[in-house]
Order: sequence, then C-alpha cells, then structure tokens
Amino acid sequence: MYEFVFPEPAAYFLHAMIENPPHDMDLEKPEPPMFPINGNVPLKPSNLTRDNYQRYLALYDVTNAKAPPPAYRHKAYFEKQEGKESNNYKRASIISIEDGYEAICATAWPRSIREAPDSWLEVRLGEHQMDRGWNQFYQPFRNEISVGISSMNIKAFVVTVNVYCRLTSEGFAKWQIETYNAILDAYLNKKAVYEEKVAQLAIQEGVQILGRNPHENRRIERDELKKLAVMTLMEKSYLNINSYFECAEIRFFENAFEWNNMTYVMYPYFWGRHARWISAIHLTDPDHDFAAFLKAGAARVQVPVRPGFERAVAHYCQFRQVWEGNDITLMDDSLYVPIVEEISENLGKLEGGVPYSQDSEPWEVTVPTSLVVVQNLEEITEIRDTLTGKLINLLEDGAG
Repeated sequence: MYEFVFPEPAAYFLHAMIENPPHDMDLEKPEPPMFPINGNVPLKPSNLTRDNYQRYLALYDVTNAKAPPPAYRHKAYFEKQEGKESNNYKRASIISIEDGYEAICATAWPRSIREAPDSWLEVRLGEHQMDRGWNQFYQPFRNEISVGISSMNIKAFVVTVNVYCRLTSEGFAKWQIETYNAILDAYLNKKAVYEEKVAQLAIQEGVQILGRNPHENRRIERDELKKLAVMTLMEKSYLNINSYFECAEIRFFENAFEWNNMTYVMYPYFWGRHARWISAIHLTDPDHDFAAFLKAGAARVQVPVRPGFERAVAHYCQFRQVWEGNDITLMDDSLYVPIVEEISENLGKLEGGVPYSQDSEPWEVTVPTSLVVVQNLEEITEIRDTLTGKLINLLEDGAG
C-alpha cells in the first residue's frame, strides 16, 4: 500500500475550468507577449529588433506600428555662384539633422573658375575644413551642423555637400518603446475582448464547473489524484509522456496498482496556501463530496499495489526502471493483466458476480420484441428455461 498527501488536489482542474471554460465558441485566451530567453520572460522594449518585431505584430494583429528607422540617413547641401568677374564670396547656412540621428562624416565636392594664382575656395562644416572627398568628423554632430563657404578671386563656383547620419541608440530605443506600446495595447485589447466574451458566456450558459453527475465527479477526482500519484512516483513536476513511444511505462503504472481500489480523504481548505483561503471558501457544488474536493487544501490518498507487483514497484521507486529492467510482460507471465480484468475493475464488477440468496425464486419478465419466427415451429429443437429447467412450448407461449 502506497500513501500520499497531495496539496490542493483540485488546483489544475480549477485552473483549466476557469482559464479555459467549456463552451461552443472557438474562444482562445490571448497570452501576454513573451521573449524566448532562458525559457520565456515577459517582453521588454529592449527585446525588440529589426528581425523579430514583425512576429509580434502578426501575433497580436498590430496595425499602427511603424517600421524601424533606417540605420543611416544623409542630408544634402548645395551652393553656387555665377559671375563674370573675380570676387570674394562668403556663404553661411545650417544643415538640420533629424531627431534620433547624428552626423558622423561628410563628402564635399567644390568646383570653381579662377583667374588669379592666389585664388582659393574653402568649405567648412562646423569646425572641420572639408577636403575634397570623404571627411570623418572628430565628434558626431546632433540637431544641426553649420556650413561655411569662403572664396577669394573666384569668378564662379559650385559646392555640393552630403552629410551622412547614423541612428543613435536613443533613436532606436524610441522606436522600440513605441512599437512595444503598440504591441501591448493590441494584447490588452485582445484580452479585453476575450474577457468580455467569457463574461457573456458565463451569463448565457454559466461556467460549467458545478452541477455534474456524481459519477463523473468521482471520475474527475480519481483521475486528478491518480495523475498526482504518478507524478510523485516518477519524481516529475509534470507529465510529458508520449503514448506512441512509452507504452511500457504506461502499462506498468496502469497494471501495477489497483487504482479502482484507491481510497482518499479530503482535508479542509486551511491546509492549502493562505492566499487561496477566501476563494476556496466560496467554492460549492450540489455534490458535497465534489465540493470538498474543490475546496481541499490537501488530500490523503492510499493506493494498493496489485498482488505480484510488490517487488516491481519497489524496484521502480528505487531505480526508475520498469519491470525490474526486463521487457514488458507477455500473456503467459504471472504479472500479465488481461484487458478484460482492467475493464471489469473500471466498471466496478464484483469478483464472481452477484450471488443469489438461498430463498430466491425465478421471475418472469416480458420483453417487447419485433422478432418473427419464420421457420416451422415443429422443426425447432426443444428449448428449456435455464432457471426452471422446464420445456418451453413456443406455440403455447405465443412465440412467432
């Protein structure tokens, strides 16, 4: 005999019924956005990248999110002067830099028409004097950058400047926050719609946690307690058995214990978590035994081992090996359990059937039938009543 004490035996059943109540509508509860790292953790803005954000948009049907800003942008500047005589020119302007970006380099291509050997044309961006071609800035520029053009003894000139800007970490973080808020709002909207539909269903139909057939309630209780017992024996916090490949272990647990003879008693709610006390007190059911199961803070369970399996069960508990390391039992082995016996036990059949008392007498039962005898009754062999042993006269008894 194995004995267990399980905390809150109805916890999973209540979770399943409340979180996913039975109904005819195809209603799926939306899960909060999670990020797959070290298992699953709640999504944070910093978890969003250019590669994964679209998956979250599709998952929550987000329609108002912006695409991530480009990693680089550039700003163009142009200045020119046309003339017939040599002059000295001065030009000054501002190149604005978009929020979230910083200027890191620029290209300058000045061209001029000169008449004197001492003529020159100079272009400056900020404190940098620009040489023809690429020019790297000592420090990035944000918000704006000044442009200055100076010339001496120049008849005409043209200057083109392209400033290359890089997305800042703050600029990308701003997009991450905006996208995260859009995803979270979409999730909350889905959750609100789900909860509203659940509330409507609860009003129209009621969440069917209560009022089941007592026989169905006993089956639920036994299944939940049996699951907890198997999890304890396997030393697992959850069951993840694939019946396609692990039939030997399934047959071992089903045959090694007399689950039909499992006995149990429910302990009051105060043996469970204190945070659950108030909700447990309000749980009720027309079936008082099932109400005790729903409220229980703990359950004491005893399960007998099937005779002949004592050593096999002890061996499993010690080494976590089925059938003492051997193959599953064959039909001629002493530990083989016929399926008929399992079915009989599940139906609650008594060994040897229900005996008649010594003073019992046979009785007649009239059963309506549409059967018709088309054979000549004189050709039918004698038929005797199995209880009285008397010969049945089909003609006199109205058969046919």
